[in-house]
Amino acid sequence: MAFMRRLIRPLFQLLTMLAPLICLAAALLWVRSYYASDVWGYGSNSRDWNFSAVRGSLLFTQYRNSSGNVFQTGWPYTYYRAFGPQSAPLKTCDWKWAGAGGFIHRGSPYSSDQLLIPFWMIVAVSGVGSIPFFLRTRRVMEVRRRRRLRRDLRCPKCGYDLRATPMQCPECGSK
Repeated sequence: MAFMRRLIRPLFQLLTMLAPLICLAAALLWVRSYYASDVWGYGSNSRDWNFSAVRGSLLFTQYRNSSGNVFQTGWPYTYYRAFGPQSAPLKTCDWKWAGAGGFIHRGSPYSSDQLLIPFWMIVAVSGVGSIPFFLRTRRVMEVRRRRRLRRDLRCPKCGYDLRATPMQCPECGSK
């Protein structure tokens, strides 16, 4: 249990630092998905994973192969840009919620699971997740400013030169 407690804080800090990057990347892909479609994939002997940016949404697809045929393996085995944007297959989803959806296809020899997540949802969640990062950055900058001002014998509140009166600031009255 103690190990878990020590692990939670660094994990939270890592996620907090990655959240603004995820938010920015999702916003850029969101805009780009209306002009072009991008597909990234990874394959192994029996599974295939695709990530597609399709008209305002991110589509995760997992294919399973039960026939014994070998998919192409490696990362990324498929990457291509379609010149026109693809439409998101939300109409054919088994379940839908707030623009997200998913469906499962069971067949032989291939079966697939798909999850469709709108980019606005990714941007909103990662944007809220990046709030602690920006608050922490602001606090660190304030601490550095106060340290620099104290080192230079200046008032930490207003920045007035305190070399003549080191006990109290004549400008703002702080001690």
